[in-house]
Amino acid sequence: MTLFYKDKDEYQLRYLLGIPFEPTKPMRYGSIIHDRLAGKIDNEEMEKQILRIGFMPDKVRIAKELLKNCEPATEKKLFAEVDGIKIMGILDGFDEKEKRVIEHKTRSGNWSQAEADTHDQLDFYALCVQLNYDGLPQIQLNSLNTLNGKVLKFETRRTQEQINLMKSKIKKFKEDLISLNWFDKRISTYQK
Repeated sequence: MTLFYKDKDEYQLRYLLGIPFEPTKPMRYGSIIHDRLAGKIDNEEMEKQILRIGFMPDKVRIAKELLKNCEPATEKKLFAEVDGIKIMGILDGFDEKEKRVIEHKTRSGNWSQAEADTHDQLDFYALCVQLNYDGLPQIQLNSLNTLNGKVLKFETRRTQEQINLMKSKIKKFKEDLISLNWFDKRISTYQK
């Protein structure tokens, strides 16, 4: 949804034509760290992949430092519907008992509390949790700084007003896709 409003041409390439997105080197580095946190790869494979994409051994050290300061989390897919519109959220981690979302964000810098409190992706995840489990979740955003290996943890919650706004954004997104005759042509995550 964010990509559609940011770059319609890129959205069309990815979600209408099915042309895969080529991630940047820093994005690939972040994905490798995410895969390790999710238990998809072990430390040895993480090191190999980081070096294979052209980073120096210092980036392996930073990745290991990030892992020491951030608890692993198993991805959780949540499926729901908003006024007949099928949606799916892939949470980095989710504790069903506590209704707690864990989101890992890598970047060359730190996130802030204000960003954690207003990030649309977290609004979307909170909506998915509410539709599946009733009630609003606790959210922990872990900011993983890929320059210095530091992890900052931000606790945040969503209000019902933010959830309702996200529902409106989803409905508007569908309307905008329909107006371009793209809605029935898109390749959804369900189809990939």
